[in-house]
Amino acid sequence: MRQAKKIIKYIVLLMIIILLIILGIKFAYNGLDNMDDSKSVNSKIISSKPEKNTKSRQINEVKSAISKPENTNAMPWDNGKSEKLYQFMMDWGPKMGQAYKKYTPDNNVNYYGIKYPDELNNNSTVVDGQPVSIGYSEQGIGENDYNVVAVYSDAETTNTMNAHLYLFTIHNNQPVALVTMQNQGAPDGKYHFSETKNTDVSSNFANIVGKIRTNDTDSSSQVTDVALDPAHFAATLMVGWKNDGNVQSENGTYSLTSNGGEIGYGNAASTILYTINGNQVELKVYSGKVYDTTTVSKVKDYYNAHKDAVDQQLKMMDRY
Repeated sequence: MRQAKKIIKYIVLLMIIILLIILGIKFAYNGLDNMDDSKSVNSKIISSKPEKNTKSRQINEVKSAISKPENTNAMPWDNGKSEKLYQFMMDWGPKMGQAYKKYTPDNNVNYYGIKYPDELNNNSTVVDGQPVSIGYSEQGIGENDYNVVAVYSDAETTNTMNAHLYLFTIHNNQPVALVTMQNQGAPDGKYHFSETKNTDVSSNFANIVGKIRTNDTDSSSQVTDVALDPAHFAATLMVGWKNDGNVQSENGTYSLTSNGGEIGYGNAASTILYTINGNQVELKVYSGKVYDTTTVSKVKDYYNAHKDAVDQQLKMMDRY
């Protein structure tokens, strides 16, 4: 009996040992499992850090791109544009059977005895029949009606009397290419230019100049001047200076001279003579007494602001 109890005691003890061994193995296995999971989690965390940094860097790059100011040039003309125009003229001239050279204040062209661009300083330029103020400007800015940025001519490469003189200008914040073929003195002693009708020249010059920014504002959003022909200039003076802003139903008259003209209603008492000298405009009554003075710029501004009234007045005016 005592022997049987002893055997049972050994069996129970053995079972307890086996049970402890099983539990120990299980705990050890779970511990290894947890370590692998921990490594996996840590690995994921570590591997995610570069992704986070990449996204952060991309966001910063976008912010930088947004905050970075646009690199724009407020000057209408610069050396880069000058070089582009030169290349165009060198390519375009031969296509027209002409050979052009570039001229500057340090290197004038002898255009039928007249030196350009120096002649621009002599108040002798007329554009489409209208005396204008004009001057050479390396950047295309200034107080003149036309600021000349480039001068080209084939006068020194042709033996004919059909040479061309091109003045590439900025006029009212717009690129305008002027040309003349005048080969002798005019009765008024002026040199007459007109806007080129060659679309290759005008369109390429416009493309080279591009959009002009003034005071950091795109010039395309600005109200620009309308170039006045002599008839509209006379009608503007009739409405704004003679009629105090009113359109007269009575038929008016006007005449044009090389440096101005006359406006009125067909009799001496109503006639006003006006003379244009550069940007200055002087108005006199028929007796010669000064009636008023103004500027070409102010006349253009008045027309821009009262275009419909001036156009209506011109329709009721006869030229004599």
